[in-house]
Amino acid sequence: MRKKVKGSAIPMLVHEIINVDTKYFSLKKETLCNMVVQGLGFEKLTDIGSDILDKTKSLSFNLNDINTELFPEMLKQSHARTESEFIRQMFFTYINLHPCLRERILHKSIFMEVERAILNKRKLKIYFNKNVLDVLPIALERNPETGFNNLKVQVGEEIILYEMKGVEKILK
Repeated sequence: MRKKVKGSAIPMLVHEIINVDTKYFSLKKETLCNMVVQGLGFEKLTDIGSDILDKTKSLSFNLNDINTELFPEMLKQSHARTESEFIRQMFFTYINLHPCLRERILHKSIFMEVERAILNKRKLKIYFNKNVLDVLPIALERNPETGFNNLKVQVGEEIILYEMKGVEKILK
């Protein structure tokens, strides 16, 4: 059975960034929260921002199956005193990251594949905005307007920038 997580008093700033990211990535709140748990659950967390004097609101969501299984070990390794403290620390860590780093946490496996292809100068087949594209990835670049990531690719003789949020899958 899936575990329900309730991180008590979370500042509104956390909720605002979660809302921005759910809209930007077209994700449900529960999906994004599970991606954060999966990406940061075993990482060193920070309390930066925990002293924010802001209205608070409860953050609750259901863990997916794998996070339900791993959550007790994540909690144990975090050395947090309570589950609520652990959730707060995890989401404070998430919101304190630059948007391009938050995106890497949410889509870690895609970024790893792209980075390997760039390093090895290897073509990729990507599923981008419902289209299969053969591309030669050149670099990952930060979009100065949004702070999120763009993928610079070569298609034939043309150099194109794609928003990484549109890369849904790397095809084999």
